[in-house]
Amino acid sequence: MNPNDLATKADIEALRQLLQQTLAAAAAPPPPDDFLSVAEAARLVGVSQKVLRGWISDGKYDRHRKLVKLFALDFSAGVRRIPRSALVAFAQCQAFDVSKLTPGQLPKMRIAA
Repeated sequence: MNPNDLATKADIEALRQLLQQTLAAAAAPPPPDDFLSVAEAARLVGVSQKVLRGWISDGKYDRHRKLVKLFALDFSAGVRRIPRSALVAFAQCQAFDVSKLTPGQLPKMRIAA
């Protein structure tokens, strides 16, 4: 099609369908976050579990000397889960925004009596 050509009814219909698909994809909720164990996250990043636990408790400094800690959820004594998006934010030396986690994304938890 040439820029000077007039759009046909089929062209407009194809554009309308493409626009509807694009808007539907943009309105779709984000996929649920994966929750990794300390061992899985350490293996994924390529560090020891000890180093990863240090990042959770002590954090690390970015290039501007700002302290950034790795966000983790404590489910019980010694059982931590790290959202994959928190690991990505930490790798980029950014603080993780906890508000990104919706109740539907959290793993099933048992409330202790």
